[in-house]
Amino acid sequence: MSGIDDRYVTHLEGRVREKAQDVANHLREVADAIERDANRGKLDRLPASVMHTLSWGLANANAAAVGYAFADLVEVREAILRELAGGES
Repeated sequence: MSGIDDRYVTHLEGRVREKAQDVANHLREVADAIERDANRGKLDRLPASVMHTLSWGLANANAAAVGYAFADLVEVREAILRELAGGES
C-alpha cells in the first residue's frame, strides 16, 4: 500500500468516527431540548412535546451518514486489497 493509500484510509476512518460524533452531538442537543421542556414546559403538553422533539431529533440526526462514510471506507479497503492481490500474480 502506498503512502497516499495509508493517508486516505486514515482519513476515511476518521470520517466514520466524525460522523458518529456528529450524531452523538445532535442527540445531546435533542436531550437538552427535552430537559428544558421538562423543567419549564406545560405539564399537560409534556408527553407530546417529548415525542415531537425526540421524533424530530432522530429524523434529523443524519445517522445514515455514519453508514455512508463506513461504506466509503470499506470500498477503498477492498480496492486496495484487490490491487495488492493483482500485483502478486
